[in-house]
Amino acid sequence: MKIACITFLVVVLLTALASGQIVSNSIKGFTEPFRSIDIAAAEAGTISAIAVQEGDHVQADTILARLNEDVLDASLAIASESRQAKGKLNLALAELHMQQERFRKLSGLFERQHASQTEIDRAKAQLDIARAQVESVRDDLCLKELEINRVEAQLEQRRLRSPIEGVVNRIFKDVGEFVSANDPVVVNVVQLDPLLVIFSVPREQARKLKEEQTIVLALGTERHPVDGFIEFVSPTADAQSGTCRVKIRIDNPDRQWPSGVVCHLDTRTTAAIATTPLLDKSSDLVIENRSPSWTQ
Repeated sequence: MKIACITFLVVVLLTALASGQIVSNSIKGFTEPFRSIDIAAAEAGTISAIAVQEGDHVQADTILARLNEDVLDASLAIASESRQAKGKLNLALAELHMQQERFRKLSGLFERQHASQTEIDRAKAQLDIARAQVESVRDDLCLKELEINRVEAQLEQRRLRSPIEGVVNRIFKDVGEFVSANDPVVVNVVQLDPLLVIFSVPREQARKLKEEQTIVLALGTERHPVDGFIEFVSPTADAQSGTCRVKIRIDNPDRQWPSGVVCHLDTRTTAAIATTPLLDKSSDLVIENRSPSWTQ
């Protein structure tokens, strides 16, 4: 008899759910990092240093790890010394000065008819050669400068920097390990301010949401009300579930809320937003609704 009663109650409950008489107004999601970036080495090599630890807060452009740079350091030293070497340039300038003086003197003799046209032409040719030698040496020095820039760029490729301000979530390699093209990821950095929540919202409710709107969410087991800013509403719905992806951003300046906290979206809030007229896109204001009713 007791089993029959329980079975009857289950059937009634399932029937009510199927007919829509009992509908939950709360959609559950979980907070996650706004961005999670796997930082990979641009080329293969052996890790020579890890500059951070898991849990460290890092600024953008902070060096997280380095690959071995010994060969490139030597190449940079050679290129720097070559750029500083002025011997060839000084020699070419001295030769140019000598040919200029010779040509000037021969020109004076030629005007007084004490030198032939052949001597003048030969002096002119030697002067042109001396000028070309000076330009050639200067071109070589410019190439040395470019060589230095190339080596410095290669060195930079072997330094893994954080592209964002965030927290070091995981370190995949250790000092001495080899980083290959098939497994280049060394460090994972996450951005926890702001946080991101992705909800699967029924299509009818999702159509009422607009990007850049503000909506109130219930965060944590205590359902603490927080403002969420709609980042993205998918224009397409999943064919099986009939839901659309909605991304909502939650400001978290003090990192009060960690990643992985349960978050609730009340679908009745979307109805309230739908009845509120949209503001002009040029305005900096957004639509807010701060009085939702949370289902327990």
